[in-house]
Amino acid sequence: MRCFIKISGLLFITLLLSSCAGPNELSKEEIIIQQNATDALTQILFENDLDENASFEVEKNGFVNLRIQGLVAIKTYTHAIDELRAHKDIHGVRAEQGGIEICPLTIIVR
Repeated sequence: MRCFIKISGLLFITLLLSSCAGPNELSKEEIIIQQNATDALTQILFENDLDENASFEVEKNGFVNLRIQGLVAIKTYTHAIDELRAHKDIHGVRAEQGGIEICPLTIIVR
């Protein structure tokens, strides 16, 4: 009986750990897509002097969720968003400033 309990416990722990690892792992291709999108995003933000005002999340498919905080000229903001949307390594953009989506056509998936 003790052996059965130990084996059952070990099996339960193994199943629990293996189920946690599966959906969060990225394939090599997803890592490359995500890294390329992140590199393009950070370069564009830097070129437009938005790197210190931005926080972002880049998904494994290259989609970008961008939040700009603070006072930023709408011309600068719009120019940066247009560049992000046009970049070949970024597969979509959702952008907001101060919690409000500024550029409404932000979900463009290629």
